[in-house]
Amino acid sequence: MFQMEGIDIPAEKPWMRRWLIGEKDAEVHTDIALIRAIREKLPQVHPVPAHDSRGYAAIPVYPASAH
Repeated sequence: MFQMEGIDIPAEKPWMRRWLIGEKDAEVHTDIALIRAIREKLPQVHPVPAHDSRGYAAIPVYPASAH
């Protein structure tokens, strides 16, 4: 999953990127479904996609003076 939309919509990376890195569509669909199920069952868990800086904004920094 590349961005938060991958969880929210659900959506996946563009097919060319998936093909270039060798991702298997069925595995990607399963992973997205699992993450969505976890988020639904445990709303206190916030998935953070690896390449979506918007997801990092919700993570607190310690100490606060490190901003």
